[in-house]
Amino acid sequence: MIYRYLAKHKSKRYIDSLQDLVKSYNATPHRSLNNIAPRDVNANNAANLWAYMYLRHDKRRKRQHIKSIKKRKKAIRRTLYKYKKNQLVRIAHQRRPFQRVYNEQWSYEVFKIYTRFQIQGFSMFKLVDLQEKKILGNFYTSELQPVNKSEDALWEIEKIIKKRKRNKKVQYFVKWLGYSERFNSWIDESDVKNL
Repeated sequence: MIYRYLAKHKSKRYIDSLQDLVKSYNATPHRSLNNIAPRDVNANNAANLWAYMYLRHDKRRKRQHIKSIKKRKKAIRRTLYKYKKNQLVRIAHQRRPFQRVYNEQWSYEVFKIYTRFQIQGFSMFKLVDLQEKKILGNFYTSELQPVNKSEDALWEIEKIIKKRKRNKKVQYFVKWLGYSERFNSWIDESDVKNL
């Protein structure tokens, strides 16, 4: 919850909004509390919730859980590929020991799937960047995250490098956030939106 706040506000300071975050957390239903929000726990239902969390071992629920696992396994076997060709994805960052969870876990740069294949029953994908340059290596499904964004959507600018005038139009040479200098490009002033 805190990480989502940090990512949305592009900041590392959350102390000013901590009370709002705690209020939101306490108002959210928790599965371990039988879908009851922590703020709704009181002296009347506390004993029942404690028993639900720690004492209840319903055999019927166990059987349903086992059935759902079997159904999921069958569905996984039926669907070979989770991602389609030309779908936009991000790549997982290499994890280091003691890395904080709220640090960015996925690349900011977006890639496109150009081919997919199976190796020993595992789905593998080959990627290209948005300039159609092939990325070295193969990627497992778990190393990719789908991106619901078209190539024509708004992209964040890291900084404006230069400014020029062409045919009475002002243009900016920009560096895109999360992309290498190879992607720097000229765009019209009308295409720049201040968010």
